[in-house]
Amino acid sequence: MSMSFLDTPLNKAIEAGLDVGALNHRLISDNIANVDTPGYKGLRLNFEAFYEDAKKAFGDESKAFNDGSKVSSPMSMLDPNGYIFRDDTTTMRLDGNNVDPEREMVELAENSLNYAALVELVNRRGAYMMMVITGGRG
Repeated sequence: MSMSFLDTPLNKAIEAGLDVGALNHRLISDNIANVDTPGYKGLRLNFEAFYEDAKKAFGDESKAFNDGSKVSSPMSMLDPNGYIFRDDTTTMRLDGNNVDPEREMVELAENSLNYAALVELVNRRGAYMMMVITGGRG
């Protein structure tokens, strides 16, 4: 099985990171949108479990995921949707809602910075490839 020039483990890892960042942004935005919904419990992404499984998928195909399934190849992509959970552990208000708008805004800013860093990495890799292709002649 041949690998494309752009189909590298690093590119797949960056792609997975961008997918996770977009999903996390959506979850945080949903939480903010439901800040006044009685009984609403915030959605979270279990990033630690996703990260551990992603390391196994991109690093060593002999290892198993947290659910016991085996990695079919190092290029396997994980579905980050499987790492979403509803946070039922806390209640912020008497109406049962547990969304803290300040916490959500901090998480949104952190997620945005992480996403922007990955986008910058993609841009720089593209610029380096263009430099190699053109021999540095712009």
